[in-house]
Amino acid sequence: MAHNSETRFFIKERKTKGIVEVVKSIHIDGSHFMRERNLLVINNKNVGLTRKSFKYFTILAFNLARGENNGGVNKYYLEDGFYQTRYINRMKGEIKDGLEGVYPSVENPIIENDHNGHYRLVVDPGIITFNEALLKKYDDYDISSLFSS
Repeated sequence: MAHNSETRFFIKERKTKGIVEVVKSIHIDGSHFMRERNLLVINNKNVGLTRKSFKYFTILAFNLARGENNGGVNKYYLEDGFYQTRYINRMKGEIKDGLEGVYPSVENPIIENDHNGHYRLVVDPGIITFNEALLKKYDDYDISSLFSS
């Protein structure tokens, strides 16, 4: 993760009303799935994410589960550079494809932003689980370091 500066999320209230009915469980596994993809399980359905999408989703989920910054993550915390928005949109597409049209709608997104460079998952933090044993050994330092302490 590029920057360790504290992030603030400006949307004060999490809008979970419609999303709760759609996403009931998220398990971040990290094992290899479908060639060069990593396994994410949403509502007991396997979704394969590319390496970068998996990294972004894991960081967002970890921050939400830990209650850090109201679940908000600054895009520079995800990675240095200018393409984080492009990668987040790609991740949303991969999740949508993996869920075959069950993906939350524009009115009830699974990821929201404050238009100031902060992103967060819009789900109940209690539904998120991690395969910590595998993620501790994951070959991306940004992910493995989350679970090492």
